[in-house]
Amino acid sequence: MAEQQLSASQEDYLEAISHVIDEKRVARSKDLVQRLGVNSSSVTQALRILSQKDLIHYEPYGVVTLTPAGETLARDVIRRHKALNAFFVRILGVDAATVEDAACKMGHAMPRVIVQRFLVQFI
Repeated sequence: MAEQQLSASQEDYLEAISHVIDEKRVARSKDLVQRLGVNSSSVTQALRILSQKDLIHYEPYGVVTLTPAGETLARDVIRRHKALNAFFVRILGVDAATVEDAACKMGHAMPRVIVQRFLVQFI
């Protein structure tokens, strides 16, 4: 399977869907509106795009589930985010509340191969 090219926003949606499913067993559009702090039309548009990319199963007014490919990508996004958080807190000694946004942005920008080497070297 060729690697999906996703925007940072699309990765955020996959991550949010995964977290909501972990917390509530199912994800709905309204859960994503609340979690991401965006409006419902933005969520609907993002869900349609992710569905077209075969990363989620989505029907309007229904539940949202991750496909196997979507689940793999969501886990990868979460892993990158956690690794960078851990680096900033454990290695650099930065306060956990301070690093959240930076870890998220850097996680989207770093290619997978760099994150993998980063994990081996520092974490």
